[in-house]
Amino acid sequence: GEMLGDVRRGIWSEVESGRASIDPFRRNLQRSYLDMVDEELNDDSPIRRVVFDGGTPRVVNVPRQSSDAAALLAGELKALDAQIRTAIPRAADRTTRLHLEAARTQIDRILNPEG
Repeated sequence: GEMLGDVRRGIWSEVESGRASIDPFRRNLQRSYLDMVDEELNDDSPIRRVVFDGGTPRVVNVPRQSSDAAALLAGELKALDAQIRTAIPRAADRTTRLHLEAARTQIDRILNPEG
């Protein structure tokens, strides 16, 4: 759990600063973070892994994250949403504000995929 919080704080450090300004590279990183969390929480397909059985590689299906991981990731998204909500009024520019608003919309979609 602590590691997930550290990752969130590192990727989204701008939302904790006084005047939020997010450059294009960081915006892309933040969108990728949300996409990866979405995949972990909402993709039911198994993950395909290559394992070596007696030196011979073979592909196996591995189930997605445990329910604990899903709960922790959902908790991180809720914490991030609260941080973004307070950062929007402090956005230094229009692009940052629109990016943060879009991130909140994406977080809501991830947490409530059924609509």
